[in-house]
Amino acid sequence: MEMAGAEAAPAQDVPSEAGAPPVEVAPAAASPAAAAPTPVLGSPGPGPGGEAPTSLVGTPMPMPPMPANGEAMSPIGKKKGEEGGPPGPVANPLALRHERLQGTISKYVPTSGWGFVRSHLFEGELGFKSENIMSECQNYEFRENEAVEFDVQSDERGRPHAVALKPMVGRKPSDCIGQRHRGYVRRFADRWGFLNAAAFDGDLFVHRDNLLLAPEQMQDGQPPLRAGQAVEFDVAVDDRGRTVAKQITTSALPRPCDWVGRRLHGYIRSFQGA
Repeated sequence: MEMAGAEAAPAQDVPSEAGAPPVEVAPAAASPAAAAPTPVLGSPGPGPGGEAPTSLVGTPMPMPPMPANGEAMSPIGKKKGEEGGPPGPVANPLALRHERLQGTISKYVPTSGWGFVRSHLFEGELGFKSENIMSECQNYEFRENEAVEFDVQSDERGRPHAVALKPMVGRKPSDCIGQRHRGYVRRFADRWGFLNAAAFDGDLFVHRDNLLLAPEQMQDGQPPLRAGQAVEFDVAVDDRGRTVAKQITTSALPRPCDWVGRRLHGYIRSFQGA
């Protein structure tokens, strides 16, 4: 006689009474706790619906490649405002200090020299001073709810505020090819960066090889351009079909009449055959 509570035999076919066929016993179902593997830190797990994992715990997401047209992309490879792009507004606008932003004027009082902008990219409002308006737009009369473009920086107290503010003009850099403009360096790394100007919206790509520097402006180990620096440039197309800045100068040029009677060295900006 078997003792109560004894373990069941591992065999699947249990003999029955003499002359009867064996009875097949179904294996016991494994408990959920036993079936689920122990999670390992850093390993992917299924999503809520069992779909494939979207990221690895503790593993950084790879940066997307720079698109051929030079447009800046968000860290997850989507343009701002696109479906599937960056998640909703950030609490601190300084998190967007490396990007050129678009928004609207919520309030501006020229007599006080203060105003405020808002954007779907950050929470609340961002203040600006009239001195932070782009120089070419100092006499422009901003209106409430008018679309504007700006950068975000921290002031002397570490608070975020809008700078390089200008109205949206509805022109891209590619609409200004063949023209010479004055603008400002928004960002510059070792060899390349971006410019902004009142004449167009968005960024214009700049490369160090397109700078026209005087000998006294050469600085070993230092970038020739810095953020906020005023420059003059031509809008052109490079050999890869991108709209870029060329013939860039970093100081205001004298008037032609200032050089009468002197021989100068220069570069051909444009030429048309007879």
